[in-house]
Amino acid sequence: MAIIDEKKLDSIIKNTMQVMEDSKTQIFEIYEGARNEVICVQTDIDVMKETLEVTINQVDELTKLEKQSRQRLMQVSGNFQTYNEADIKLCYDQTKNLQVRLAVMHEQEQNLIKQRNDLEIRLRKLQKTAEKAKQLVSQVGVVLGYLTAQISAVASQMENVSQDKLFGPLVIKAQEDERLRVSREIHDGPAQLMANVIYRSSACERLIDKDIEKAKVELRELREQIRICLSETRKIIFDLRPMILDDLGLIATIHYFINKLEQRVGLRVDFNVIGDETKVAKHIEISLFRVIQEALNNVSKHAGVDVAKIVIEYNSEYISVVIEDAGSGFNMQDVDSTHPESDCYGLLGMEERVKILKGQFLVDTKAFQGTKIRVLVPLIDQG
Repeated sequence: MAIIDEKKLDSIIKNTMQVMEDSKTQIFEIYEGARNEVICVQTDIDVMKETLEVTINQVDELTKLEKQSRQRLMQVSGNFQTYNEADIKLCYDQTKNLQVRLAVMHEQEQNLIKQRNDLEIRLRKLQKTAEKAKQLVSQVGVVLGYLTAQISAVASQMENVSQDKLFGPLVIKAQEDERLRVSREIHDGPAQLMANVIYRSSACERLIDKDIEKAKVELRELREQIRICLSETRKIIFDLRPMILDDLGLIATIHYFINKLEQRVGLRVDFNVIGDETKVAKHIEISLFRVIQEALNNVSKHAGVDVAKIVIEYNSEYISVVIEDAGSGFNMQDVDSTHPESDCYGLLGMEERVKILKGQFLVDTKAFQGTKIRVLVPLIDQG
């Protein structure tokens, strides 16, 4: 029996996925370009219609004036006793000028009508192109999702044996590290602030009968301490379980998180959604959010760039998430799972969340060539 070269097979799988993903991205870019062109052409048509309306009104007005001028010329030309030759010439010149202006305006009107008609034909063609590209994006997404599931299944089966042996202790350690982090945050943040609040409230109680103005100052400072404590507590709650996820859904929560991340560390995130957001089970939403949260935190800490990209695609059968950066990247074989500071814990934690959802998790990265994380979670039989 031939021995399977796991590294070579993994490289083939990744290259295949990259080609398919790039093709889908190119089609999406065509769709975006056509859609933007539709908006521009529609704007040009609206402007052209306004210009044409003004021109038509001007033509109508000049037509009336030219008719009146011709009638005046006939009246002057037939009455030599009242009007002299100079009057007749002046009336003739005025009529001639109006006729020339009217001819020019007629030509402008016809040109504008032709331009408007050409733009409307172009708009209809662009709309058809955009609609076809949109359908192709969806169709390629379905095919890509199916192929991703089939191809990734091969890699997943090969990795399961080695990963399962390693992952159990790592998960336990990661959970304990997270508990330690939360306990430190509570101890150093809200717990210290609440102790200070208790101290200041006692001071206010003593001052209330002695120095009312100083007591008011203390109460104002006490209120500020409570506000800071509330802010710290909300941050810890968001890290543990963002309530906005239950209230507004996954997309709104991601927008909120990336806005806060940009304010805190300056990381800008280009966030795009393909398809309409679908209401899915809470455990799927929280797992996908945690994967995105961990991935973006890794970008801000290790990638050495200030821009990242997220694309989420909703389909009737699956949800796809791609998190990408053009940062320093790393070699997967160099990630040391036994080292306490290794990123392996974060990657394995993300992968485990996705595996629980019966999904696929792929990391495509090389040193100095950026990192791309792909997640595909099926919606069928998720409950």
